[in-house]
Amino acid sequence: MDVISTTGTEKYPFMNAVPQLREWLGDRIINNLLAQAFAIENKRFESNISVPVSDIEDNQYGIYGQMFTMMGQNAKQHPDKIVYELWSKGKTAVCYDGVPFFCETHPIETERGIIAVSNYQAGGGPSWYLVDSSRPIKPMVFQTRKPYMFRSVTNPQDHHVFTKDEYIYGVDARVNAGFALWQLAACSNADLTHDNYAAMRAQMIGIRKENGDKMGVIPTHLVVPAELEAKARQVVKNETRIITVETGSPPVPQSVPISNEWAGTAEMIMTPWL
Repeated sequence: MDVISTTGTEKYPFMNAVPQLREWLGDRIINNLLAQAFAIENKRFESNISVPVSDIEDNQYGIYGQMFTMMGQNAKQHPDKIVYELWSKGKTAVCYDGVPFFCETHPIETERGIIAVSNYQAGGGPSWYLVDSSRPIKPMVFQTRKPYMFRSVTNPQDHHVFTKDEYIYGVDARVNAGFALWQLAACSNADLTHDNYAAMRAQMIGIRKENGDKMGVIPTHLVVPAELEAKARQVVKNETRIITVETGSPPVPQSVPISNEWAGTAEMIMTPWL
C-alpha cells in the first residue's frame, strides 16, 4: 500500500471491525469501531559514487553511464527490497495488535471473549506467503516522505570538486515500510505442497471480524523465495499434478497424473529479497 508521507512519522489507525452491509430494519445500527494505531518512522537512504574529473573530460561516458543506470535500477528495486526483508522478520516483529505479524495467537475480541486467530502455518522449511492484495488497504505499507532523487556535484567551484578533483553522483530518499493488516497475509514454513497450500488458503478465507462476519479474504498472490519457485509453479501454474496410487495385487505404487485443481488460484511472485 503506497502512502505519501507528510511528516517524519506517520500514524496509521486501523479499524478492526468495519461492518458488512445489512438489511436496514428500524433505526440504523451504529458500530463502535475499534481503532488501533501504529507508527512508521521515515528513514534516510543513500547511494553515491565519485568520478574523476579527468574521466568526464576524456569522455568516458560509456563506462559511467552504465553505472548511473544501475544506480537508478537499484533505486527502483529498493521498495521491494525493504518490504520483503521486513516480511522475513514477520515472525518476530510486532504489528498493531501487540503480537508478531505472522503468528498463531492474534487476539480477536468476540461475544465469547478473546480468541486466538492464526495467520501462520508451522514447519521446518523456508517461508512462503499467501496475500490478499485485492483491497485498498494492503497487508504492508510503503510510505514515501521524499522520493528517490538523483543528485550530482559537478560545479568546478564546489569545494569538494576543487580539492578532490572529482565529481559526486548519488541517489537519496526518505522512505520506510511497515506492517498493516495481518488478516490479509499468511506465512508458512511447512513444505509447499498442494495440501498445505489448500490448508493455508482455507485458513485465510475463514478469518472473521469481531462481530462474527467473515472478512471475505481471498488470497490473490503466492509469494516465494527463489528456492521455492519450482514448487510454487507446480502448485499454482501447472495444469496437472502427480499423485501416487497403489494398484495390482500385491499393491504396487504408481505415479498418476491428475488435474491440478489449484492451478490459477493465485498469481505467483518470486522475489530474491526473501
